[in-house]
Amino acid sequence: MTEPVHEFQEEEEACVSVSFLPEQEEYVQKVMLSSRYRANPKAGILLRAAGCLLFLAGLGFLLFFPRSMAGIVLFNLIMIVGIVCLAWTDMIQPMVRRSRARSVFEKSENQKNSVQITVYQDRMTVQSDGLDAAFPLESLPFVLEDDKLFLLSAGDQYQWMIPKRVLDENQAAWLRKTFSITCGGRYVRFA
Repeated sequence: MTEPVHEFQEEEEACVSVSFLPEQEEYVQKVMLSSRYRANPKAGILLRAAGCLLFLAGLGFLLFFPRSMAGIVLFNLIMIVGIVCLAWTDMIQPMVRRSRARSVFEKSENQKNSVQITVYQDRMTVQSDGLDAAFPLESLPFVLEDDKLFLLSAGDQYQWMIPKRVLDENQAAWLRKTFSITCGGRYVRFA
C-alpha cells in the first residue's frame, strides 16, 4: 500500500501590500526627502559661514566708512548677498524645490497614476501604468523614512513612496524593521 504524496508549494505571502493614488503634497515630500538625503552638510555650513562673513564685513565697512554714497551702496549689496547666502540652504532652496515639485506633479500624468507596491522579506514589487517590476531590497541604494512616508530608491530614475496614510501601525513597524535589517546602513530615518 502506498501512501499519498502531498506536494506543498510554499507560497510567500506579501507582508505589506498597498495600492494608492499619489497626492501632490506627498510627491513634494518625496522630492524634499530625497534632496535632504543627498544634501552635503559641509557645503551648507560653508555657505552659511560665507554669508555670515559677508554680512559682518558689509556691516563693518558701513559703520567704519560711511562717507561716500557709492561705498554705502556697495556695502549694503555685500550685506544683502550675505543674507541670501545665510538663508539659501534653509529657506530659499527648499522653497524653490517645493515650487518645482508642485509644478512637475501638476504637469505630469505619470505622477498621478495608481501605484501598487508589495514588500516581501527580501524584495519588493511595483506595479503602475508604466512599470511592472520586482527589485531585491538588498539592491536598493537607499530607503528613507520620515513622519509622512517611506521613500524607496532603485537609482535616480526609479523612486517610489509609500505614504503612511495607507499603512496601519503594524505595517509601518514591519516595514521599518524589514528595511533596517535588509538595507542596513542604507536605511535612514529622519525625525
